[in-house]
Amino acid sequence: MPSKKRKVKNRKELALVASNAIRIAEVLFEGPGRGAEKKEWVVDFINEKINLPLLNENQEEKLISFLVDCLCGIINKHR
Repeated sequence: MPSKKRKVKNRKELALVASNAIRIAEVLFEGPGRGAEKKEWVVDFINEKINLPLLNENQEEKLISFLVDCLCGIINKHR
């Protein structure tokens, strides 16, 4: 049975899901030099679980990838 994607209500909700996924990836992929693995996992996780209305799958993946880069910069800046 295919899983249903959840529609996000707003940007704030998407940012919350993404930041939590980033934190999970930090635990799953410990150690230096694993940033690409973390990002790939986060992008795949969000793309699999979240539906961004008005975007096709390719656009969703690019937007999620950009969002992950931005959030990682913010999270790492505040450590």
